[in-house]
Amino acid sequence: MDDSRAGRLLAAFIVTGLFFLALPGTFIGVGNLLLIAASRAPTAPAPAWIQAHGQAQVFGWVGSFMFGISLFILPRFRGIALASLAWGWTMWALWTAGVALHWLGGVGDMPAHPWLVVSAVLELAAFIISQYLLVVAPARAARAGSGTLRVRPAGAARDLGTRLGMAGFCGLGLTLVVNLVAAIQVAPESAAYPPVLDHILLELSLWTFLLPIALGYSSRFVSMFLGLRPLHGTQVWQRGLRGFDLNRLLMLMVAALAIAILLQAWPAAAALALVFAATTVWALRIFEPPARPALLGGVYGGYAWFVRIAFVWLLIGAVIGLMASADPARSGLAGAGRHALTVGYIATLIFTMAPRLLPEFLHRRLASRALMAGSLWLITLGCTLRVLSEAAAYGTRLSWAWNLLPISGFVELTAVLIFVLNIGLTVARRRAVQMPASAPHHRPISA
Repeated sequence: MDDSRAGRLLAAFIVTGLFFLALPGTFIGVGNLLLIAASRAPTAPAPAWIQAHGQAQVFGWVGSFMFGISLFILPRFRGIALASLAWGWTMWALWTAGVALHWLGGVGDMPAHPWLVVSAVLELAAFIISQYLLVVAPARAARAGSGTLRVRPAGAARDLGTRLGMAGFCGLGLTLVVNLVAAIQVAPESAAYPPVLDHILLELSLWTFLLPIALGYSSRFVSMFLGLRPLHGTQVWQRGLRGFDLNRLLMLMVAALAIAILLQAWPAAAALALVFAATTVWALRIFEPPARPALLGGVYGGYAWFVRIAFVWLLIGAVIGLMASADPARSGLAGAGRHALTVGYIATLIFTMAPRLLPEFLHRRLASRALMAGSLWLITLGCTLRVLSEAAAYGTRLSWAWNLLPISGFVELTAVLIFVLNIGLTVARRRAVQMPASAPHHRPISA
């Protein structure tokens, strides 16, 4: 398959993700935050608006990025082309329409219930197509002996990235099924999911979809770009010591998290989440001295520090989540913990890795290293202000905390707009015939 055609599909997913990040996602989120700060009441915005914001961010932005990158890079890891570009475009259309319909149903004046159900069905259909393209079709090609499938070394299918990726896609499938159930349960006069199902959906999307997928890709790309040492646990299989498999253990943790969330055993889920986060950070060796200098080709030179800051936010979010489960009366803790995970970890990780990955995938240069630096500094500042102010403000009368809330929102909005501008300009650039090295440590990504 022509690499430029696959690149156009990737670009479509990326542009779609940028749209949902900037407009339905962040602008709606800042508007909700202004209402909360003005009334000093977390329940001031309509639940449907809060849920529409969350779906735009989780599915519209991160989901679109994840699908686009997965369709582009995962077949290459196996030495084959994407099975069907037409099915890839069909999946993009279904996913985009599904997320857009949920947003319109949540914030519009039309009858919401049928559109929310249609939205959930479209998203689930797109997911099923993704599994055909990423799992079923490659397996058929392997059995038929077609293509140029690479011969993997023993145990390669058990590596951390593969295991966490499998867990994350299974978690996404479960999340989308719960999403459909929640849509069916919406009352005719409402545009909001029932609170219990909404809470389950939120936690599932975080701990069984977003974080396993992000950590799985981190085990491949973060380790390579930052020059980290071999992952903890990989040597076990190489030595033939089959009594302990860290990668399988992490998959079991994700499954246990899913069960605890579905049973609404929140303290157990929070404790498992912290253990899972800490174990994965240890396995990746994020905070250990690297084996070699970071690859700095064409990007902001300080990005390696912000990758580590993202993983600090992952641990902070898990700790705050455990505190929130132990003290449910402090409503600000739960929101602060989720913000540390979604913005502090997920958004910061994407802000560091997307400018590093996408230009090479699309054979373009990053539009601006300065814009990359600005987005990273501002998203870190905004997230810090938001986590501190939300944890302190909700349930109290602390004026400084309530006053910081809208400021944090505008700082994060500025960071998002800078990121969108930088990636948008990068995608719009002419395709380079050859990507020359722009720094001494530049090294192309090998499939």
